[in-house]
Amino acid sequence: MDPAISEKALSDDFAIVVTAYIGKFKNIKSCYALKGTEKNPYNAVQFAKNLYILWKAKAINVEVVAFQKVLSALLKTEKLAVNEINPSRDKVTRLMEKQAEFEQGFISFDPE
Repeated sequence: MDPAISEKALSDDFAIVVTAYIGKFKNIKSCYALKGTEKNPYNAVQFAKNLYILWKAKAINVEVVAFQKVLSALLKTEKLAVNEINPSRDKVTRLMEKQAEFEQGFISFDPE
């Protein structure tokens, strides 16, 4: 979960990715984006909780930077398992670090 909280029209979407882990393999099951006023923290928590139940999730990984820690705390009040992820690099660099895993088939997408 990458919680872009700002409701400004040009801000990033609030991204939620559902991933299944099977051993060392990761399969991206579905992706969701909250936009504009949908991104308020309470709506986001309810949306995430519904996905947690729907997908029978074991945990929610939340990128926590500054204000986004509030979202993690709100999810925990809903009795959801939350892992806080503190990114050490920018998104593009982190994605490029995963390139080999995509190429080798360790990360895949479900066809839609």
